[in-house]
Amino acid sequence: MNENSIFSMVENNLGISILPEMVIPKGLDKIKVIPLELEQTRTIGLAIRTPISPAVKKFAEITENWVKNAGL
Repeated sequence: MNENSIFSMVENNLGISILPEMVIPKGLDKIKVIPLELEQTRTIGLAIRTPISPAVKKFAEITENWVKNAGL
């Protein structure tokens, strides 16, 4: 099930959901976002087989910078 289906079901009072904050779009007037009482984290890994293409190298660099700047 994709996020849009989940948002639609929640908007129409057909359930509740626990989703990562990064997938919740701004401006959902009919949906109330309630943070969990305990902070939850997840570990995301990036495995790369060598040799790597320039596109994969750039993706890894951008991802690494994003993680560092986000303080994760």
